[in-house]
Order: sequence, then structure tokens, then C-alpha cells
Amino acid sequence: MTLGMQRKIFYIIQGSLLMCVLVSYPLWFNDRAVPLASAVDVLVFKGWLHVGTLAVWGMLFLASFWKFRKPSVLITFLFVSLILALQDQLRWQPWFYQYLLMISFYVLYTAKRIRHIDFRNVIRLILIGSYVWAGIHKYNAAFIEEFIPKILQTEIVWLGYLLPVIETLLAIGLIPQRTRRISTVGLMIMHLLILIAVINGSMRFNLVLIPWNLGLMILVFILFWYQEKRAGFELDRAVLSKSIALLLTIILPSLNFVGYWDSYLSFSLYSEKTDKAYFFVSDEFKQRFSEESQQLFDMENKIYVQKLAYSELNTPMYPERRVYIEIFEKFCSEADQNFDIIIQLQTMPNPLKNEWKKETIFCEDIGYSFE
Repeated sequence: MTLGMQRKIFYIIQGSLLMCVLVSYPLWFNDRAVPLASAVDVLVFKGWLHVGTLAVWGMLFLASFWKFRKPSVLITFLFVSLILALQDQLRWQPWFYQYLLMISFYVLYTAKRIRHIDFRNVIRLILIGSYVWAGIHKYNAAFIEEFIPKILQTEIVWLGYLLPVIETLLAIGLIPQRTRRISTVGLMIMHLLILIAVINGSMRFNLVLIPWNLGLMILVFILFWYQEKRAGFELDRAVLSKSIALLLTIILPSLNFVGYWDSYLSFSLYSEKTDKAYFFVSDEFKQRFSEESQQLFDMENKIYVQKLAYSELNTPMYPERRVYIEIFEKFCSEADQNFDIIIQLQTMPNPLKNEWKKETIFCEDIGYSFE
């Protein structure tokens, strides 16, 4: 690898991130049918101030492609990205988190805080951690019994047990040099199958997977196909950087199993074990959504929250109970009566059993009163 490879890696990361943002463009506006689930309310602003923020963010996106060697440009870009993320937890998508983390380490490289080999190894750590946890989270009954048959449109139960094992082993195989190329080929095939499922198959509802998977395919090939003699994961000169990467992508995701780290920040995407939510609405309340969304409600005016998010935001809902409740509270503030909107939450107490604990909440249950 040459020294210019760092720049190419950055272009891939930033280019894929830009395309993901463009595909999910409704998510980045503050005036929309699905309310914000803000992490810091004081940072939420609307109108021209928010439009101006998005404009600055867009210019920083473009400027970063030819000002890639200036840490100040990238630091400003990361700062504005953080503001937008704190405005709405729905923006904490796994690709957004993963790419911003990578760009943060590129800033350290441009500021000469880490060497080029350390930068590449940190990105490798992030990718390995992402793949390992993505595979481990799929070891649950809902993924095996529901998701795989739905995607493949067949009842091949044994394949549901096999896929998480394959993904986890491919991720671990990226570590030793002797198995690195085999794992690279396997992961690229996996991404290719995902792209086929999105474009022509049963996952076409999530188009943001296209730029994300394309970006990951290129990164995996560049970073793991070539056999660098110094491509290791020892904690040498970049102790702090590698420790942070280990903490955020390998250690902290383990806390998701005890409820102390969010699912998407643990790369639990399409694991089917994340919390679910359904809205029941009145005919009048349903009119606030787009015509496309209105067609997704069933005969009982019930809708799966993920379907609503895909329809209104072009991206999945952030699957955490606190986020569901905050959005429900904001819907209740717009309701005229207690039955205008009701939420049903579902959680999986035991990942070995495809059984869900259900909880129904009315607006009056969270302090709203109607005359």
C-alpha cells in the first residue's frame, strides 16, 4: 500500500456516507410527519436556521473531498454532524455511527497523531467489531424463525442457524493473515447477496443499504485483501486510538445484552431481536401522514413503526423503547382524544424463544388528559 491509500480510504468512507445521507434525506429535516426524538432539546431548531445548518453541512461534505488534509475542515464537519445527531436519535443509524467514527480517526491521521499504518489498523478493528457483533446478535429465535424465511421466502430452518455462524467466523477470519483473503471473499459475497435482496428482492424497502454495502465491500477488499506485513492489531504507538476503537466497536456492544448499550450502536441491524412498536390510530389522525404511509395501515388502522419510518424517512426507526415513547408522547400532544393514537410495545425477554412481551400504552397513561 502507498501513503496515498489513506486518502482513497477516506474518499470511500465519505462518499458512501454522503450517498447514505442523500438516500435518507427526509431523516435530516426537522419539520416532518415523524417527530424528532431529541437527545438535547436546546439544539433543536427549525425553519431557516435548520436549513442553514444543513447547507453548511453539505458544503463541509463537499469541501472535505479536496480539503482532506486540513483537520479543521473535518473537525468542523464532525461538529455539525454531532449537532444533527443530538437533534434526533433516529439519526443514530449504524452506518452514520460507523462512518463518523472512521472519519474521527482520519482526523487524527491528518493531524499527525497516528501513523498511516495505525489509521488502517484502526479501521480494520472497526470493521471486524462490526461484523463480529452483527453475526452474534443474529443468534436468536426471531431471526431464525421469522427473518430468514421472510427474506428467502422459504422454510430452510437449518440455514437460519448457519448464517450467524458463517458471518461471525468470517469476521474472526479477518484477524489472522492466513485466513484473511478467504474471509474477504466470503464477506464480499455476503454484501453482494444483500445488494441483490435490496435491488430485486425482499429488502428493497431499505435503499440506504445500497451505498452502505458498496462502501463496506470496497473497504474490506482494500484493507484485508492486501497482505501488509505490519497489518496487526497490537497496541503499539497508537495505544489510545486503538483502545478507543476496541472500546466502541468490540467491548461496549457486549453491554447491549444487559440493556446498557443501544442495539444499533452494537451493530444489531436486522437481528430481529430489537424492541418493536406498533401504532393504532384513528381515521382522522392517520391523515397527518403521507398517502404512501396511509396505505400501509391495516384494517384496524395499525402500522408497524418500522414500516412508517421507511415510508416517511427512507430509513429504519431507531429501535429503543425510550425513542418509541418520546415519539408517542409528541403524537399525543397533537391528538384530540385518548384513542387518536395508541402504542403497543413488544420486547423479547428470551432470545432462545420467539415469544414477545406486549405492552399497550394510551396517551392518558403518560399524563395527557382529554375533555
